[in-house]
Amino acid sequence: MKVVVTCDQLLQRKYSTSVVEAVISIFEEADIYTLAHDPAGVLGPTALRKVHSSFLSSVIENEEDKLEALWSKNFLFPSAAKKLTIPCSVDLVINISSGVSHGIECCDGVYQITYLLEDSLSDRKPSGFFEKIFRSYLKSWSLKKLNKVHEIWYPYDREDKKALLPFIKLEDFPLFPESQHKIFPHDFVTVDAASLNLEEASALCNTLDKDQIKYRFIGADQHLSSLKRDSEDKRFFGERCSGELAPMLAASRAHLTWNSSSFPTFAIQSLSCGVPVITGKDSTNKYFYKEGLYKDIEYFNDVKNIWDELPEISRDECHNFAKRFHEIKFKAEVRRRIERIDKEKIKAVRKNC
Repeated sequence: MKVVVTCDQLLQRKYSTSVVEAVISIFEEADIYTLAHDPAGVLGPTALRKVHSSFLSSVIENEEDKLEALWSKNFLFPSAAKKLTIPCSVDLVINISSGVSHGIECCDGVYQITYLLEDSLSDRKPSGFFEKIFRSYLKSWSLKKLNKVHEIWYPYDREDKKALLPFIKLEDFPLFPESQHKIFPHDFVTVDAASLNLEEASALCNTLDKDQIKYRFIGADQHLSSLKRDSEDKRFFGERCSGELAPMLAASRAHLTWNSSSFPTFAIQSLSCGVPVITGKDSTNKYFYKEGLYKDIEYFNDVKNIWDELPEISRDECHNFAKRFHEIKFKAEVRRRIERIDKEKIKAVRKNC
């Protein structure tokens, strides 16, 4: 079969980039189609493949923050997706969608699979006029396009559809030896910066400062820049490689995330390092965790109430649970699902074109 892989963007390295890399490692001849591409923005395996992108790549070419610039042009998503046409000679499209790229145009005779990793159209808080104005229209367009897909894979169990679990680089987040674990301070909580908006992060800082609980924001934190006391504010760890991030997670007492829908990468990485998770009571992401390995809270001041209970959670149990998110398991399941597709289905789709 001739296969192509599609995704929303290749401008900045996001979790979806890792998933695209895992899928193209299975299909060595697959080209990539994406709405916007910056060759210098995402290095690695995707740089070795032929990448087809829409006119949006040139529209935002000179922007400093290309991802934000892309979203400021969200009203162009449908036309960009329509003009970025996948040829009819392709047999199978595997789409890693964050909410948009399943709208990339292809012939009716091409079998389409969408792995709906997250819904950025719903999750993202609009930051500009056009984003707000076109948000509902784009959600309607996205749903209409999703209904044309032949198979939808989800990262969590849904009705009669078994989850295709996402993955982390498990080997990069080990259970540190007991001798090393004992010298870690365990007197602070790591916080998923991207899971909080500015108002929520400010409220969290005030609460934890009042309760004398130390904290470190990890991950992309540009949207929280006004909270930084100076350029060297150690409360903000930022985006780091796994070699720096893993010891930070392992040294903490817990990881806090307010992530409610997309795959909680930092939380699973923390569990792999033997560290439990604190999450919002209303989070729908709790299906990624195991009962007993996380604490849910309704308000930020609840962190103080459960602080002393956290060390009782087994490090080994946290790490062993995280093993279910191994990349090898993910790739094996993708292969099984592709092999199960009846070739007659693909022929039938092409015949009805």
